[in-house]
Amino acid sequence: MGDRHPRAVTRVVDAQRHAAWALLVTGCFAAAAVVAALTEHRTGNWLPLHLFVVGSLLCAISGVTQMLAITWSTAAAPGDGVAALQLAAVAAGASLVAVGRESDTWGLVALGAGLLAAALVLLGGILAWVLRWSATDRFVPAVRGYLVAVGWGIAGITLGALASRGGEMFTARVIEAHLVVNLLGLVGLVVLCTLPYFAATQLRMKMSAAATRGRLGAIPVAGSAAVAAVATGLLVGNRPLVAVGLGSYALVVCAVARMLPRPTRKQAGWAGARAAGLLGGLVWWVVCLGVLAARSLHGPVVGDNAVLALVVGAYGQILVASVAYLAPVVRAGGHTRLRSGFGVMMSWPGFVAANLAALALLVGMGRLALVVVSLWVVDTVVRGMILVSGSDDPEGHHRTADP
Repeated sequence: MGDRHPRAVTRVVDAQRHAAWALLVTGCFAAAAVVAALTEHRTGNWLPLHLFVVGSLLCAISGVTQMLAITWSTAAAPGDGVAALQLAAVAAGASLVAVGRESDTWGLVALGAGLLAAALVLLGGILAWVLRWSATDRFVPAVRGYLVAVGWGIAGITLGALASRGGEMFTARVIEAHLVVNLLGLVGLVVLCTLPYFAATQLRMKMSAAATRGRLGAIPVAGSAAVAAVATGLLVGNRPLVAVGLGSYALVVCAVARMLPRPTRKQAGWAGARAAGLLGGLVWWVVCLGVLAARSLHGPVVGDNAVLALVVGAYGQILVASVAYLAPVVRAGGHTRLRSGFGVMMSWPGFVAANLAALALLVGMGRLALVVVSLWVVDTVVRGMILVSGSDDPEGHHRTADP
């Protein structure tokens, strides 16, 4: 740590370009998930859930973890070819798994799972590269947490490939473990390790004094222990252990929430719907984990309405709130253009829709939730199109990257 890589000079421009690619593909998979939910197909809720979690969220994770780690660690970015290859592997892998499951072709599922695993290995290598060339160690706890999450992701993908093969005595248990490991081990740990830093950025504040290096480093450790408990309980059929693990994970989410900065009225007003979305996502995360912990004592986790409510109300809301900040940043073009972009992407109707959809899912009103989610996606897509087109630019700036 402390050395300077030749590409460190252009790290911000490079990282933002790579993140822009990832956010574009993220949006495509999110739209595909909604289309899948609106059309008839063989695999029911699995297809839209897969397209959003594995396609959309994993593409976002690929781009955003790299951008944040590189810019905040003052490290060099990977080359364009490496970043493009990693993102393409995620997109192709997620697509092949979806096609394979729909056509009941295990060979395609295996190939897709292999590409996804390779994409995560490559992401882990990029993050290790960031640690190697980092000029500051402030963000090291988060990057290490990302590496732990990558490990869980590889385990989750392996379980999914085994479950899709079928014919095994404990296939149902493997499917449940696959779902939990991906949702809480991969996606969940990335979000938890990022929030103490990213919430401060969103609010234009310093990080909370509660977010000490020791506590930040404990997030992936405590989260992993909870995920391991849930996965083990599911695989061996120990339902009380599953409930304890889910409850423990909810406590980890609460602990992370206590590490977030407390904004003034002015700061909260500036962040607006973005900050509300992050907070709302955390609330739904804890609520849904609590519901799942109670219900897991008597029934399966897979297929429970609380899983869908968690994906939409927690992960979906946090993703959209994050994109509302990151998309104007990666578009670049100066402070006036940045401020205009923040205004375009801030959506109180979207915030209301996210929470209404999560509530509808939790109480079993799936059709209402689908309508509301569709409206939410349309609202987000329209705002994104306005941002990309540059029609919001009050001074007609050309798209240029900030140095």
